[in-house]
Amino acid sequence: MRPYEGLFLVEEGKATEAPQEVNDHIHGLLDRHGAKVEKFEKWISGRLAYEVDGKKRGTYFIVNFEAEPAQVDALRKDCGLSPIVLRTMILRKENVGQTLQDAEDAIRAARRAQGLPENPETPERPEGEADAVGPADLDEEVT
Repeated sequence: MRPYEGLFLVEEGKATEAPQEVNDHIHGLLDRHGAKVEKFEKWISGRLAYEVDGKKRGTYFIVNFEAEPAQVDALRKDCGLSPIVLRTMILRKENVGQTLQDAEDAIRAARRAQGLPENPETPERPEGEADAVGPADLDEEVT
């Protein structure tokens, strides 16, 4: 079993009017897929940056749990079919809160373990060369 952190978005009205039903529903989804819940917390409520399924406000629940990787894929599918959960994000716990340097170090270590060079060679670009080329940069006319 691996540690995961899940973020579940629920319509704010449902979380306010029937909090026990929402808690039971999310716990039921996790239990159905053999997840062992370590921490379950109502995290934050408020206006969403954009509408999700026609809803303008939502409540997030954050859950730390352990599960088998194969079960997590099935959990994601069930959350997508849920009438209560609007959106879900599930991350492996060891990837949560990593800094860029930590992530790069982990990639280098994984490459070493596979017998690959730590830093794959990337072609060097001549100084002053643009990162991207647009139509204005081409010599010939683009139609």
